[in-house]
Amino acid sequence: MIKNLKYPSILAIALLLSLMTNSCVKSRQHEEKYQDESDTVFLATNTRPLTDIKFEPTAERLKRGEYLANGILACFNCHSERDTTKAGFPPIESMKGGGAILSETPTERMVGPNISPDEETGGGTWTDDMFARAIREGIGHDGRALSLPMYWDSFSELSDEDLASVVVYVKSIRPVKNRLPKRRLTIEMEKELQGSSSPLAGPVKQPNLDDMLTRGRYLVKIGNCLGCHTGFYKRNPGRYGGGNNSFYNKKIFSPNITPDPTGLGGWTPEIFINVIRTGRGGTLHETMPWVSYRNMTDEDLAAILMALQKLPPVNHKVINGQEETYCEVCEQNHGYGKYNKIVPLKAIAVDPSTFRDYVGTYVNPHGPDVKIKTENGKLLVSKRGGNYVELVAVADNRFQSLEYVFPISFRRDGTGKVNQMVRYSLEEEILDKKQ
Repeated sequence: MIKNLKYPSILAIALLLSLMTNSCVKSRQHEEKYQDESDTVFLATNTRPLTDIKFEPTAERLKRGEYLANGILACFNCHSERDTTKAGFPPIESMKGGGAILSETPTERMVGPNISPDEETGGGTWTDDMFARAIREGIGHDGRALSLPMYWDSFSELSDEDLASVVVYVKSIRPVKNRLPKRRLTIEMEKELQGSSSPLAGPVKQPNLDDMLTRGRYLVKIGNCLGCHTGFYKRNPGRYGGGNNSFYNKKIFSPNITPDPTGLGGWTPEIFINVIRTGRGGTLHETMPWVSYRNMTDEDLAAILMALQKLPPVNHKVINGQEETYCEVCEQNHGYGKYNKIVPLKAIAVDPSTFRDYVGTYVNPHGPDVKIKTENGKLLVSKRGGNYVELVAVADNRFQSLEYVFPISFRRDGTGKVNQMVRYSLEEEILDKKQ
């Protein structure tokens, strides 16, 4: 099941591959054809009852919601028809919120629903909590489990106040009358999707946006930068290290956005902001929603770059538009692939007897627990899927592996006993050791 969209299953890959096959199909042409059609859509099994919560539509919320929906959340890249004659395929203003058929084959159809306030064909009768539950928990207004590309797992990081602002704004936009069909998936896909949603455990606090690094990390999380810029499908070179080929039938690959020289190393805020504002002079592929991100302030874009430049570097260069050749780093064929080589880790000498302090199971709230063991004088960590790979000491209490995407370290309690593992990515992720 796709419990966490950051680690896509076969279904997620299939959905993404089908998503962009025939993008921006004019949904109005299909209104009559699908008006009476009833495709099988399964209800979510991981759900919660709706509440009667009502978000007060203040001027501040309207302004903030407009900024988020038209910026980092890129809501209308999927929930509107797009102008394919312009660079980046921007949403058509008159159809904003009206939804679109995103892709369609004889067996599958992906739909960005009409979320405008039209009562007959859109979300005009949906309650505030229907919107809230869909955005952050992956459960549609009608109880169905939402599929990609609705990145609710990333949107679950939205603070309660920002969520309220988005709902208030979306309910304020002009109604668009645009009847759309239901999605169509195979029964197997629907069954797998059925258990993928995840109700929130509690409130989500507003981060300190006055701190630039905190602000940048927040924007990176709710913008789903991880999901698009990580190569989950073959050998994962590292988080945010590029190689995601789930777009347009593998014709393009996401680039490395870590601070390595093969990624954003050496980039200044001025360079980064110009690329986002112009889409690299209009040449940046439309799968990158720069037409929405360009609406963000210079300060927010600079904060995003700051957060990305704090990531562990990943050595992996991806250049689209070049001849696709085999890359041993991500085990795929892409531009510049043949020039990428796996760089051996620079290990330091350590006493193997210290490894026994780290042995144990560390609780991971977002996936399988992480297990550490020692064998033949080596320190080993369990990968997702259960197999073990070697960890190499690269600094004092700092370990890495060519097969494990996180650099890690260990922490001790007041008695000197190891009680936590720290995994490094966008932020430090602390896993407690089972006692």
